[in-house]
Amino acid sequence: MQTQKAIPAVLLLALICFFLPFVSVSCQGGKLMTFSGMQLVTGTTVQEPQMFGPANPPKIKSEPRAVLAFLCGLLGLVFSLVAKNKGKTVAAVLAGLGAVALLTLKSRVENEVLKEADGLLRAEFETGYWATLLLFVGAVGARLSSGREFFRRLARAPSTGRSLGHQFCPQCGARNDASDLFCKECGAKFAE
Repeated sequence: MQTQKAIPAVLLLALICFFLPFVSVSCQGGKLMTFSGMQLVTGTTVQEPQMFGPANPPKIKSEPRAVLAFLCGLLGLVFSLVAKNKGKTVAAVLAGLGAVALLTLKSRVENEVLKEADGLLRAEFETGYWATLLLFVGAVGARLSSGREFFRRLARAPSTGRSLGHQFCPQCGARNDASDLFCKECGAKFAE
């Protein structure tokens, strides 16, 4: 259960990593530009030096996959703090979706950079990207780990014949509500 308590902290760290360098564009090993995850989420303008006339900085639109990953992290954090057990599960699912969004973001950015520059430029993913991806996967792993512990405890628990709001009569096997004291079919008393 301790790993479940780590999920909000892991997701908060993942969101903080969006402010770190996410991707840099390089040409022949020299970095030309570096973008943070938040710049990919919100969009940004690129400052290029101009030899003649006023600068006309190109704008980079927000990347939908980066927006999705950030929103998954943010919503996952909210769910992990507000709701109890189911909130942690929803947070882990959102973290998994955020990880998938980051992986598709990587593929898209690499393809776009190659296409735009005819192979002269390369996109290199920085520590902010990799840390965010690992933290999203860590949140999923924390939830799966606590779920595995739940099933271990369930397997060790003595069987009472009760399951999810129902209990079965040891005499006739009839299904009864968990709150029933006697079997509806044969009248046998249930053990308390």
